[in-house]
Amino acid sequence: LPNNDQNIHTDIKWEEKDELLRIFVRELLLIIKCDILYRNGDLDRTQIIWFRPLSFTGTTKSIYDDIWYGTPGVRKGEPESILFVQPSQIQCYSESEAPYYFFKKKNIIANSDAVTVIDIGGGSTDFVYFKDNEPKLASSVHFGCDVLWDNGFIDFDNARENGIYKKYASTLRFDKDELNDINDSMKIDELVKTKDIINFWLSNSKNCDIIKQLRDEFKPVFIYHLTSILFYMSCMYKDKGHLAPKTIVFSGNGSKYIDTFISIDKTAVKRIVDLVFERVFGGEHNVNVELPQERKESTCYGGLYREPNAPHVPEFVYQGDTSMCFENVGEIVKNYDLLKRSLMNKYDALGVLYKDVLNMLKKERIIDSTANTSIYVNKVTEDMGTPLDTYFKTQVKEKYQDEVLLNDSVFFLPIINRIFELTKI
Repeated sequence: LPNNDQNIHTDIKWEEKDELLRIFVRELLLIIKCDILYRNGDLDRTQIIWFRPLSFTGTTKSIYDDIWYGTPGVRKGEPESILFVQPSQIQCYSESEAPYYFFKKKNIIANSDAVTVIDIGGGSTDFVYFKDNEPKLASSVHFGCDVLWDNGFIDFDNARENGIYKKYASTLRFDKDELNDINDSMKIDELVKTKDIINFWLSNSKNCDIIKQLRDEFKPVFIYHLTSILFYMSCMYKDKGHLAPKTIVFSGNGSKYIDTFISIDKTAVKRIVDLVFERVFGGEHNVNVELPQERKESTCYGGLYREPNAPHVPEFVYQGDTSMCFENVGEIVKNYDLLKRSLMNKYDALGVLYKDVLNMLKKERIIDSTANTSIYVNKVTEDMGTPLDTYFKTQVKEKYQDEVLLNDSVFFLPIINRIFELTKI
């Protein structure tokens, strides 16, 4: 527990502080070193594969490159200092393409004509499109499952306005005193964020009833999150000229909210996917949807099965309209009015789609047929232009210089805010 000399620090991998990241990687390497030596392994022959999110900024990626590989003539990389591993023995892959190779090896992907891996983590969601076993497109957005537990774009780190947190913070109890003590300590610590507290609840869900309560009372919020991801992905693939995927495989621990809070039945998730594809691509669809058990481990295993000479996946940032080319923030600012017009049409379509998904799930009894889902639909279909303008200004225009390459999509700016508002219904 934190005291006067320490505090809880999460989301370390997204930091841009060299020393903090270096300590983090160093500790991981020391664990690896102990494990190798315990198993009588040879440090000199060790091969390392590390994975990075596609949405790393240039600064963060440069810091990690220096940590892993070092700077010639300046200092060694951490693996060379701790494990005596040379830079030539280190490989880096995107953490989103790797699961494909593991799932293909396990024969979870039977048809490789057109496959997409949707990797949902806490901070981001990544998409990789494979055609005939080759990666054709990869994209990443800062829209992971933590937006469900966070406070939108409130600037204060100690904000406690998330509706899910406020609903259960004073009443949720565990069947173990030590867990209640930790929970109480986290709640009074102003440095601990709501997403960290709620993730603590979920990590100890066997000792409380948080899963059932969230499933019963917030299911429409989770459905909007999933529908937004699928809609965005479908629009991106269609605008880039790709056919609708025949198979979708979910990876990442964040994706477990789908079968935990929406439906454990893959058929229900498949119906959502089919409906989204029908609206975006047209025609009827019969998509194979996979929600494997090894969703986080699949990245590590996939890195082992990926051939070193396999083609690297082309990365693409989709702002919501491919008719305009955005080289940097300045280009987005310059063409913002045109982009906004395109996004507003997409938000309207997403609102209609969300309503139809809820109605379909009511008929399937995934949602209580008597539930008042209209309040969620009304909130989702409220003015999206104002929050888009507001958060484009604060999160993009005022945050970055014109020449900066934006490794994220403005599409989700008002959606993040809308999810925050949905938690408070």
